[in-house]
Amino acid sequence: AILAVTATQTIVRADSPPADPGLEAISKLSFLEGTWVGSATMRRGPGEPAAMTSRETVSSKLGGRVLLIEGVHSSGSPEHVVHHALGIVAYDATTKGYRMRSYLATGQDGEYPGEIKDGAFVWGMETPNGKIRYTIRVVDGQWKEIGEIERGGTWMPFFEMTLRKEG
Repeated sequence: AILAVTATQTIVRADSPPADPGLEAISKLSFLEGTWVGSATMRRGPGEPAAMTSRETVSSKLGGRVLLIEGVHSSGSPEHVVHHALGIVAYDATTKGYRMRSYLATGQDGEYPGEIKDGAFVWGMETPNGKIRYTIRVVDGQWKEIGEIERGGTWMPFFEMTLRKEG
């Protein structure tokens, strides 16, 4: 009887691969996949925020282990790119959290922690000017993103984006 139980456990294990935390974690962000277009505003100081036309292209790579996110934001005409970023989101099994590796066309780059919180993907960083966080959520088929900076314990928005999925 013990041999039969052992043989059955071996068969069950062979038929059901072990759970892969990285694949499971990235699949929770699949709501971002696709090409999204719309508009954004960014405040870089006093005065009215700058308006931009935005496109975010998100695709799953490496068999679902990472998300590749490319954001292109232009002002006036599509040729006048004012912000171009590439992000790679992966799951870090050591910290049991997400990591966003970001590259900008300006040459800046960095790696930042992320999490899923209340149905949104939230990632951020510490800067000399204060903490920054970005919150991405899809509401009624629209990508809604807000960028905020913390100063004196108060979070203030400096970036807002609303996109719709193409196709």
